[in-house]
Amino acid sequence: MLKQLRIIAILTLISSCNMSDYSEELSGGYHYSSMGRDLKYISGKNNIHPNVKEYVFDDEYILVCQEPYKFSYKSIFASDL
Repeated sequence: MLKQLRIIAILTLISSCNMSDYSEELSGGYHYSSMGRDLKYISGKNNIHPNVKEYVFDDEYILVCQEPYKFSYKSIFASDL
């Protein structure tokens, strides 16, 4: 019984971890990062702050659909000051 409880506890801990982080190299030295559900941004020479909904890119251009996320903007601009 104790062994089964340990297995259930371990499986619960593993499944509760955030495994949705994703990143991708874009053209022109830019980098897309997704950290969970609400923090998706593009960084490089000019940053595109959260929340990036969609993007497409080729060798010269990056086209971004962005939805401003008020909490992230406050945090980012506060750290810049």
